[in-house]
Amino acid sequence: MSYMDNSNAVRLVEVYSDMIMRISLMYLKQTCDAEDICQEVFLKLLTGNLEFLSYEHEKAWIIRTTINACKDRRKLAFYKHWSDPPEGERVAVAATPGEGKGRGLLNEIKKLPKWQRVAIYLYYYEEYKTKEIAEMTGRSVASVQKDLSRGRKALKELLSSMYDGTYGKGGALNEG
Repeated sequence: MSYMDNSNAVRLVEVYSDMIMRISLMYLKQTCDAEDICQEVFLKLLTGNLEFLSYEHEKAWIIRTTINACKDRRKLAFYKHWSDPPEGERVAVAATPGEGKGRGLLNEIKKLPKWQRVAIYLYYYEEYKTKEIAEMTGRSVASVQKDLSRGRKALKELLSSMYDGTYGKGGALNEG
């Protein structure tokens, strides 16, 4: 039985499609481009003669391939003359099921500069260590740590203004 039989292909789409879409949206900020990246990554995954040593290896390959595809897309002439979509055309980043109050957090993360967005997402949502993020993104560990620090600070400011200053010390919302 080959690695890419029908049941494994269905599993890959079910497990990774949301993650690929989120990472792509963090980089590209447009749903249609993120959907294209998702298709490209699955096409490479399903048509390539790939065998992974573990779940972590599979996931890391998918994240690295997604990031590379997003970087390639940003090199296109269209992106060289485009910065951000107008405010009314911004897309909402899908939240994971059961996220509850945290649904708006991904939308706030999306407001951060690219490297901060990517570092925060990979660190907190995909639970990668700074060294792993550095390897995946091709950046130094120090740069990833700096992006995480600046991203946390910017998120704290965004959330403080969003909740009228009820965002308390230690990173928790004050109850009342």
